[in-house]
Amino acid sequence: MFDLHSSKLLAKIVIGVVLGFVSLGMLLYLVPKPNTPLGTSSEGLADVAGQRIDASDVQRQLDLLSQRQQIPQQMRGFYAQQIFDQMLLSRMLNVEASRLGLRVTNQELAHQIQLILPQAFPNGKWVGGQTYSAMVQQELGLTVPDFEDQLRQSILQQKFRDLVTAGVTVSARDVREEFLRRNEKVKIDYALVKPSDLAAKIKPAQSGLETWYNAHKNQYQVPEKRAANYVLLDLSLLQKNTTIPNAELLAYYNKNIEEYKVPDRVHVQHILFMTIGKTTAEIAGIKKKAEMVLEKIQHGADFSKMAKEYSEDPGSKDKGGDLGWILKGQTVPQFQKVAFSLPVGQVSGLVRTQYGFHIIKVLGKETAHTKSFAEVHDQILQSLLTTEVARENRQISDRMASIVRNSSRQSIAEVVAALGPQVKPDLAIGQIPPVSVTDAIPGMGDSTAVRDTLFSQGIGQLSLPIQTPRGDLILDVSQIVPTHQGSFAEVQSQVTSDYVAAESAKLAQSEADTLAASVKQGKKLDQSAKALGLTAQSADFSRTGNVSGLPAAQLLQAFQAPVGQAEGPQKIGNDWIVYTVSAHEEPSDADFERQKSTVEQELLSDAKDNAFEAFRRALEQRMKQEGKLTINEANLKQLTNPSQT
Repeated sequence: MFDLHSSKLLAKIVIGVVLGFVSLGMLLYLVPKPNTPLGTSSEGLADVAGQRIDASDVQRQLDLLSQRQQIPQQMRGFYAQQIFDQMLLSRMLNVEASRLGLRVTNQELAHQIQLILPQAFPNGKWVGGQTYSAMVQQELGLTVPDFEDQLRQSILQQKFRDLVTAGVTVSARDVREEFLRRNEKVKIDYALVKPSDLAAKIKPAQSGLETWYNAHKNQYQVPEKRAANYVLLDLSLLQKNTTIPNAELLAYYNKNIEEYKVPDRVHVQHILFMTIGKTTAEIAGIKKKAEMVLEKIQHGADFSKMAKEYSEDPGSKDKGGDLGWILKGQTVPQFQKVAFSLPVGQVSGLVRTQYGFHIIKVLGKETAHTKSFAEVHDQILQSLLTTEVARENRQISDRMASIVRNSSRQSIAEVVAALGPQVKPDLAIGQIPPVSVTDAIPGMGDSTAVRDTLFSQGIGQLSLPIQTPRGDLILDVSQIVPTHQGSFAEVQSQVTSDYVAAESAKLAQSEADTLAASVKQGKKLDQSAKALGLTAQSADFSRTGNVSGLPAAQLLQAFQAPVGQAEGPQKIGNDWIVYTVSAHEEPSDADFERQKSTVEQELLSDAKDNAFEAFRRALEQRMKQEGKLTINEANLKQLTNPSQT
């Protein structure tokens, strides 16, 4: 996550951008492993000219990445594959560089260090080895040798990229065609036929429902259902019945007065156009793009929408560029100077930092002050209440557990009596009606622990206290209804729903066929639609737009269809669309001139990415043929996709 006011910013820049994996922010693990045959270890993933890559290497980097950003469990295999691919590429490039005599000079390394750690060169002067080492350790959490090894590797990769992509170009025709593809619009008149709108017309007879049920009986199995009684130590009641004296709140305030001192701070949004690792020509194109976005904002475009569309800071992009409150010293000097000098509500010009071009908007400012007791009273009260409620909750929950351990065959009423009258006001006693394992449990939300206990315990056996968002509770299973074939009476509601859905779908298709036939015979769409109780609409859209929530990508035929031609019926999701093309709109030459540079740079970047990827694949294939590269596909699959092994 790219976060300007994070103390780990430079680590993320070095690890993410310089090494070519901004989104992953991963480290290269460059220590060669002994040349042990891959087949002798379940860990071995690859051998590149005697250098091993093991599963533990990948796992180590995955763990480091997990410390910096949350990785969903289902995505860990994907991230592991990306880390392995980068490790493999690094080792292959090292071998190829040795063959070609390609190396990274000390001058190139020093220049890269100055870009990444400009604070090591104040006023152009070197701070010295000891201070430099401390900076690297503090900012990046790395030793100097590891840091410089990684920089050398990234420089080497860029050298290969420059060699491979030196001759890559895009033609003026390609640029024009891509511009047209992005900006050409088509206007259509259309009508949607939705089964959901026709459901009210379906009036199923009892005989029809029974016939449907008999034909689809196997679909209507009623799963096991269980019911239970429970006693809940209700946190909301516990908090309601807990009081904190005002004198205690004031004492806490005075003791922790330092916590309520607010320094100068500013609340900002920004839009970032990254330039790290870009060529001079690429930076010029990025600047033009940034100027274009700035001009839109200055002419009234919504800043948050522009940030979501254009910003390259994944940490704030989805929040409309919102960085929250920042303090002095938390951002680079150029950013800080502008952020703290802009009036509230104002937007800056382009601000250049070592990371790229920024557009900054100030949302709020606060000068240094100490918050009064009245200002923080509710905050302190909530904090102390939370602490006290948690303490009482632990005590009472421990008593509940002790009572159950003493005898799990008691009734809920006996548990309540054993807890005593002083606890009773904090308890909620209730029942869980019969539910299946897939049903939401009323009053319990989506508590996996409650569901697991409900469907694992026998009747008349008390559970130990179960933690839920509402508080700890004890369950007593009172009824078990086994899985069985549902009778018509039991599943009639679902049968009716399924029958209506099926008949509505048939009716929708029939009406769509009728509408399309009418329009193709020369009748006007709006009149034909009205005759069927539908409403004709108009829309213009590009290939990346939407029409009434329908993705334009499913209506691409409209861009080739001549004006006046009827299309459809076409099924999109559950609905049907019938439309006629009313106009094709090509963008203007002025639009082309404004976007030409951006489109060209994006196409060139894509072309270079494709060229380098082709080089990588060819290098991997050649090294395999030469016996310099071995990959243990089974071990790799076990690491990156264990569910399929």
